[in-house]
Amino acid sequence: MLSKLEIWSCKNLKVLPALGRLEFLEDLYLSGLYSVSAIMGLEVLGVLKNGDSSAAPVIAFPNLKKLTIWNMKHWEEWVIKTTVNITLMPLLQTLSIWNCPMLKSLPCQILSSSLREMIIDSCPYLEVSYLPPFLEKLELENDAGSLSISLPIQNGLHTNLKSLAIRILPHFRNWRFLEDLNLSGLDSVSAIMGLEVLGVLKNGDSSAAPVIAFPNLKKLYIWNMIHWEEWVIKTIVNITLMPRLQTLDICSAALVIAFPNLKKLTIGDMKHWEEWVIKTTVNITLMPLLQELFIYDCPMLKSLPCQILSSSLREMIIDSCPYLEVSYLPPFLEKLELENDAGSLSISLPIQNGLHTNLKSLTIRYSPHSTLPQGLSQLKALQTLQVSDCESLTCMSNELQHLTSLQKLKIYGCPILGPHCHHIAIKK
Repeated sequence: MLSKLEIWSCKNLKVLPALGRLEFLEDLYLSGLYSVSAIMGLEVLGVLKNGDSSAAPVIAFPNLKKLTIWNMKHWEEWVIKTTVNITLMPLLQTLSIWNCPMLKSLPCQILSSSLREMIIDSCPYLEVSYLPPFLEKLELENDAGSLSISLPIQNGLHTNLKSLAIRILPHFRNWRFLEDLNLSGLDSVSAIMGLEVLGVLKNGDSSAAPVIAFPNLKKLYIWNMIHWEEWVIKTIVNITLMPRLQTLDICSAALVIAFPNLKKLTIGDMKHWEEWVIKTTVNITLMPLLQELFIYDCPMLKSLPCQILSSSLREMIIDSCPYLEVSYLPPFLEKLELENDAGSLSISLPIQNGLHTNLKSLTIRYSPHSTLPQGLSQLKALQTLQVSDCESLTCMSNELQHLTSLQKLKIYGCPILGPHCHHIAIKK
């Protein structure tokens, strides 16, 4: 019972045998058949002869689950013409087509309801008119033909695709059930996730209803974006982006400098984002010009990659990230704002070498803690300290007396602390 068959590098083979009759075949791999210009015709299926319309309905490749076709440079047509009822590959789950530069179309019988995974790579002339209705995973590499320009969505909706690895940016409006998105090698893209990509607004239409973009996305991978400069979403209406995102992986494993011109990075309202880890086996410089980092409403985020907290960073705002652990402050940071529960920074300021000589402004708002963070005495360059709306704050730290460069001290909206300070002032 033959279950797997590989035919490759048969450069003089012009006609394939009647493979469709192999009723136990589950995995078929075809590669390097340079003399083949048409495959999967009726002769290959092995079910009809001379188009005999009196033949009974048949099933070709009845148990085939995986089909891989690779490096067929002269393959132009994949058309199945018959006047009788034929069922083709009813159990096919995975279809991979690689480096078929002349292929123009896929037969409708292939794009059936059984297909769950499809990979198209280097098929520039391939026209795909619709996606299989229950497709869950789609990968597009290099020039994938019409799919690189537009994703054909029937009835305005595709409800099953959960994973998309892609090298182009179509409109994603209808991908409501997408859970995994991989963007890689978009060398000409300087901005991603703008309104056009989200597909939710047009020309800044303020009459549009509030929307949710990528409502079920859990994993976002962005790789090798050498010209990506900004990630900014500007809109005059209410929009929620990736409310269920858990993993954001931004990496450039092959490049020396990633995001070479990025100066400002804002990440907010990522309710399920837990990890921000950058793993690489080569020397890499990440965001060498980054000056401003704003992170807010990321209640599950646990850490920041060390590459982000670099010497270029001048301003950092952390708001409502209760589990965030920051092991050190960027060496030349000048302005720091902590709002609500900012994780470890709300408890202690990590000062390397026992001193931070550049931080000039520190703002603490809505802190849930009864004390200010430890380490204030090491901020020898601090000129402005603002503490506001900290309803649980009960006392001021004795470390303030060591702030020799302090010029402005603002304390307001701290109802427990206020009477205490007043009592001390009268006593003195």
